[in-house]
Amino acid sequence: MGSNALENSVVGHNAAASACEKGYEWARALGVLSALRSSKEEPGVVSYAAVASACEKRRRWEVAFQLALDLEAAGGAQNVVLRGSLVSACEKDRRWEAGMLLLQAFRPWRVSQQEIGFASATSACEKAKCWRQAMGLVRFMHQCGMQPYIFSANAGLSALEKAACWARGLALFEDFALLGRAVW
Repeated sequence: MGSNALENSVVGHNAAASACEKGYEWARALGVLSALRSSKEEPGVVSYAAVASACEKRRRWEVAFQLALDLEAAGGAQNVVLRGSLVSACEKDRRWEAGMLLLQAFRPWRVSQQEIGFASATSACEKAKCWRQAMGLVRFMHQCGMQPYIFSANAGLSALEKAACWARGLALFEDFALLGRAVW
């Protein structure tokens, strides 16, 4: 009964944090994590990821980043959900520099995870009207042998469009067409 009660408690807290995330209640999700920390149970990566995702939805990238640091300090390993929430939080708050630094820190990701991270970072550059950085990310992906994720391509095209760089945008579009990648 002891281990089942422990599992139910952690699972229950994680479900509550996830419900807060879906309701855009980042502060309440943080409270759920705090309650779990003060109990006898130990929060895991799922707990931290649920709260980081809630923070991401409300553009609280600093809080999400601190959660990742707290998890590492406790000896836990980050997962793709937590890392994706961090990069996405930077993107939503137009913190493209922080998003790019996180991508560098997360280099050991598998390719599909990297593509998602690059898409968020490219989108952050696009929203901050930093078209050169957005194009740098798209080029870097190509140089590393990754096929830019469709969201990266679209964010790059949007960045060029906002900067009135239509010729570069057309060239990028044609490059993707030559690679057999649909962009729309």
